[in-house]
Amino acid sequence: AMRQEFKPIGNDVRAASDTSGGGDKQPMMIRIGTDIVHQERAGCSTGIEHGEHLVKKLKSLGIEPWLFIIDGGGLGAEVANYMEKRLDYSGIKRAQANTAPRFKFEYRDKYTETHFLLKELLSAGVLRFDMANDRILKQMRCRRFIEMEAGLKIKTEPKPAHRKREKESPDDLDTLIYLLYDFDWSLLSIYKDRQVSGESERAPTEMEKKAEAVVIGGGQCFNGRK
Repeated sequence: AMRQEFKPIGNDVRAASDTSGGGDKQPMMIRIGTDIVHQERAGCSTGIEHGEHLVKKLKSLGIEPWLFIIDGGGLGAEVANYMEKRLDYSGIKRAQANTAPRFKFEYRDKYTETHFLLKELLSAGVLRFDMANDRILKQMRCRRFIEMEAGLKIKTEPKPAHRKREKESPDDLDTLIYLLYDFDWSLLSIYKDRQVSGESERAPTEMEKKAEAVVIGGGQCFNGRK
């Protein structure tokens, strides 16, 4: 995806940001369909400064409030409130981690489900980045999941556990997840149907061929990982 070899789908515009304290930088991304066309990391020392930076940047890029998504809890809620009430940027969408998923029999919440949507977009070859982002690659590899009771639904591990293990928060990955929070799943279904019908001409890469062989073989080790 970061080599820009894949063809994006969709044309809806969305922006998203994750908030964080303690001196961490705050990522912000914009997509057109599945094309990630803008990435940045602001170094704002306070929530007020972050909110002011976001409104200035989003307005300059022509992003309306209802096209912008921010984490809806904790500091994110405070930043969103400030943007709406004091900076006249009303209608912001707030990503809530515990929102019910689309596929309730598989996932515990929408936050977890969207991680697997991201995996589907990568596997389908339709997600494209405008630049490399090593932080996201690392956070994708390190993010873990747990099986819940009642049918062993999948849930993302708590962030405190991730931070304790990795010594950092997955802020860049979270921003990408929020960016896809209201993605139209039917676009991916249509694209896959076209692949099956032979309309897609993209041949699998050597990496994909090896991965597929491992899946078919079962229980083997691919690139040092199960």
